[in-house]
Amino acid sequence: MRAARVFRWIVRIFVLFLTVSMTVLSVLGGLSAVQILNDPNNVQIPSGSLDFNLTSTEPYINVPFRITNAGYYDLTNLTISFKIEMDNATEVSQTIYDDTESFGDILHGETLDGNYNATNFITTDFYFDPTFLANITVSASYSLDLISFEVRLINLNVTEL
Repeated sequence: MRAARVFRWIVRIFVLFLTVSMTVLSVLGGLSAVQILNDPNNVQIPSGSLDFNLTSTEPYINVPFRITNAGYYDLTNLTISFKIEMDNATEVSQTIYDDTESFGDILHGETLDGNYNATNFITTDFYFDPTFLANITVSASYSLDLISFEVRLINLNVTEL
């Protein structure tokens, strides 16, 4: 009878320790993710002027970005999705670029300065006097992959950035 009671107490203490550890980890991870997303300087897309030529037979666009991991844990599985739609007043909008690129991990306290290079366009048959609208999605996992987040920038006029 005594051994069974000691075993139960050991199991209860272990479960309590595990529960408290996961709670602390989740709270710190959530606060840290808020710390990253709270400062607009931590996720900058674009972080400078765009370099683009969308009227030639070989269109391209280079989008500079800067992502700072100001939190306690590493950002993992960082991906950026980039979609460009061509629109004008008389035609139906058409997707001319849609791709996702993976940038790996950003250690805590580190900054990733990079460029998203879009060159493989779906079509080069552009409308007359088009408007180019970009949709950018940044996604990553955080706090030992317990928290996933996504930042979406939609309908950005490429020529005005």
